[in-house]
Amino acid sequence: MKQVTKTLLIIISVVLIAFGSWYFISQSSKKADLSSDNYTADEKLIAEVRARVWQFDKSVQTQIAQGIEGSPDIITFIGGSFPMTKIVEKRTDKIKPTKFDAAERANNKALIQKLISTYGNLVKQASQRFSIPELYIYVVMAVENTEGKVNYVSPGGYVGLMQIDTSSAADTLTTQKKRKLLTVSDLQFFQKRFGTSVFSASNQVTNTALKDAETNINAGALHLSEMIVDNHFDLVKDIHKIFFSYNRGKNRLDNDGTKNLGIDALINRYLGTVHTVGAEYVIRALGPNGAADILANDLGILS
Repeated sequence: MKQVTKTLLIIISVVLIAFGSWYFISQSSKKADLSSDNYTADEKLIAEVRARVWQFDKSVQTQIAQGIEGSPDIITFIGGSFPMTKIVEKRTDKIKPTKFDAAERANNKALIQKLISTYGNLVKQASQRFSIPELYIYVVMAVENTEGKVNYVSPGGYVGLMQIDTSSAADTLTTQKKRKLLTVSDLQFFQKRFGTSVFSASNQVTNTALKDAETNINAGALHLSEMIVDNHFDLVKDIHKIFFSYNRGKNRLDNDGTKNLGIDALINRYLGTVHTVGAEYVIRALGPNGAADILANDLGILS
């Protein structure tokens, strides 16, 4: 009996020691991962990326007030550069009515004002963190999810305010970390949101996590930043390409050889094709009564 008791005590001791060792290693790993001790950001490259916002702000007074120059497809309007095209979205399908037109302008303005009042602080933080003008973040939110439904998941699996899916968010996080374009603070922010192993396990990015407004806005802003960097877009003159790429994917213009097209040419190139929705997206973002038109001319959001 004593031998049996002794054996049981030994087994229990071994199990407890093994569990204790596992717990210690696990917690130490989490702590190291969360503190990002082994990660060093490329501060020089980050500074270059952040300089884009300064360049954008410098451009606002001249280019927003007088019109963006340099492309025959970009129409200059008296009183501002928005709308940037006269092309309007034409839909006869009653199931898919035009969402941004003169009749809906007042309603859309009210909805966008609600986005600003509800998520303004989060947008400002994401804008500063990833060097994306607040105007651009609001345009995406307005076109993607005007009613601001944080829990909305589209039939295609796109989630929340900025309609970003789990695979795009995970890929962006991994890519930007490899490029050292995330600060330690950025890493810790996303690790707290998605889990400490998010940069090594893509399945850590879930729909549930992306339904959180702050997480979604930051993931969307980072995705915008990645596309601009990858495509060497000019933050002002390539604005139509930025929004098209957000909708159709960062490689679409390169794949189709359409990267040099101005706004009207880009819209006309894709209307009536399998990427019609991308052309319509640009119209809703930058066209008459579009999101940027309302944000800039009705609400004074210029940067």
